[in-house]
Amino acid sequence: MITSANLRTVFDARQKREAILKIEQEMASPHFWEDREHSTLRSRELAALKREVQHIDALTSEVKTLQELLQLSGEDEAMHREI
Repeated sequence: MITSANLRTVFDARQKREAILKIEQEMASPHFWEDREHSTLRSRELAALKREVQHIDALTSEVKTLQELLQLSGEDEAMHREI
């Protein structure tokens, strides 16, 4: 069963942004690139996190837009169905 707690974990953009910063700081180390396997894994992880955050941001923007449209539509039932 999907719960709001599960969704918060999956969609926790703040936590993902923190992970991005941590990896970027790690990558700034001159020794980071010496371990090719580790650096490749971390680079892939960074790319995946960035994609996830972009997706979360896009969804958040869509939700805000829909909320604003619902608010503007007032009691217009036809508009509510369209939204």
